[in-house]
Amino acid sequence: MAGYKIWEVPQALVLHNSRPRGAWLFYYQIRNRWHFILKNYQVRTLLFLIPPLLVYEPLQFFVLVAKGHGWTYLRAVGGLFAMLPALPRDRSLARRIRRRGDRDLFVSAPIVVRDDLAAHPIVKHGKALFERFLDGYWALLKRTVLAR
Repeated sequence: MAGYKIWEVPQALVLHNSRPRGAWLFYYQIRNRWHFILKNYQVRTLLFLIPPLLVYEPLQFFVLVAKGHGWTYLRAVGGLFAMLPALPRDRSLARRIRRRGDRDLFVSAPIVVRDDLAAHPIVKHGKALFERFLDGYWALLKRTVLAR
């Protein structure tokens, strides 16, 4: 967004000095993903994110409820609401460093799904279908409303 190139090295290993990953992380993943979206994306992009999010968010909530973590999702939404007063400041900082439009930043890539869910045939098929929809949707947006 600030115009710097980022290199992704698939073979890289990162050592995190923290406790093992687990359900405790769901809260931060949900809250921080929403904060990232609201802080960094341009307003018109936010509007066009609504259709895929109307599919993704209920699915995520349903899966978390099915796995016994529905309360974590609701807590994360509450945590996001607690961060909203700082959002204008956060968006202002993002605007100051922005050198590239959202069109240049959007890519379509596989959705990361935990192994214990990804093996289920319905999840596997639904994930593939949703990813195909997203591939087409992002391509359409980049050629039309997000075009330079």
